[in-house]
Amino acid sequence: MITLAELTLLEKLGYNRIDGPAPLVKQCRYWQAQKPMEHCEDAMLNWAISPSSQQYPTPALWQGGGNWGDLWPKAHSPREKSMEPLLRNNYTVVSMPQSLYFQNPNNEVQLTSAMKGSIARGLGRDDHFLDSNEGRKQAAARVVLSWREHDSYDKAQQLYPFATHILVPDSAFQLGPFSPIVPEDESLKVDIVLFLRDDKESKYMPQRNRRAIQEILSKVPNGKNLSFTIVDWSDRLKLFNSKDILFTKTAIQLMSIGKVVVCDRLHAAILSYLTGIPIVYLDQRTGKTTKTFRVAFELEDGCLDGTKAMWSQALNLTDGIRQAVGFLDYYGL
Repeated sequence: MITLAELTLLEKLGYNRIDGPAPLVKQCRYWQAQKPMEHCEDAMLNWAISPSSQQYPTPALWQGGGNWGDLWPKAHSPREKSMEPLLRNNYTVVSMPQSLYFQNPNNEVQLTSAMKGSIARGLGRDDHFLDSNEGRKQAAARVVLSWREHDSYDKAQQLYPFATHILVPDSAFQLGPFSPIVPEDESLKVDIVLFLRDDKESKYMPQRNRRAIQEILSKVPNGKNLSFTIVDWSDRLKLFNSKDILFTKTAIQLMSIGKVVVCDRLHAAILSYLTGIPIVYLDQRTGKTTKTFRVAFELEDGCLDGTKAMWSQALNLTDGIRQAVGFLDYYGL
């Protein structure tokens, strides 16, 4: 979803020739992007580190998401290591909207120092150069870091005072609006879709099973006989017989099998919102859904009204299910 959103943004800006003959945009694949093309580490040896022949530095965009820091090192490490060769060869590095999160203070110090060193070497200087006014001026003109949360934006300015920082909504809001794609197969339809993470960011793994959900529903008024399913992104491949790991209409179909969605995945929440499906969201470990929605929704007063926009935040999974049952009644679903 992030990949498609960022390409959509580039197309809106006039960069509409992608990867083909005489492209305006070239892509490579790294750990989380999962784009079926040349891996970024190989691309760095081929086209990415070839000196830009443009009069002005060519932008090199790093994909956004929630992986700046030590939570997902496989995503953060290649980004840090790319700074030196890209800057050295006359590229301006732009990181698309990210969430910043460090679990370990020691990792924060170490990884921040490594990023500083990579940027300094890319400018042909040592780390101390970035402590000077001239160093910060040069780096800020070549390194642009965008953030989708106020907390990340504020923290990043402390960690990387030599870069340019901007606060913008998550790239996924470039997409949509969409219409629900309700499955023809009646056996797939349920009252509530529980879109729950199946990874280390989840706070609800012990409850991510039918028995636990059924127990919660049995204690909620009018909830005992409701149907539900528990899914994550990968389930759409089997449900809709798809082999495409990227964002396709099957993602919308997955949301559309239910009347209400309860989820702790940020982009599942965004997609439900863009598709007009009532959504009750739970925060995962870093609270990025609440923080990201705040930046996006504060731009338009109508978005902040959850009743009109059909979204709500839950304190925990039990509260989320209770609210979802209430949505079914309130919206006459």
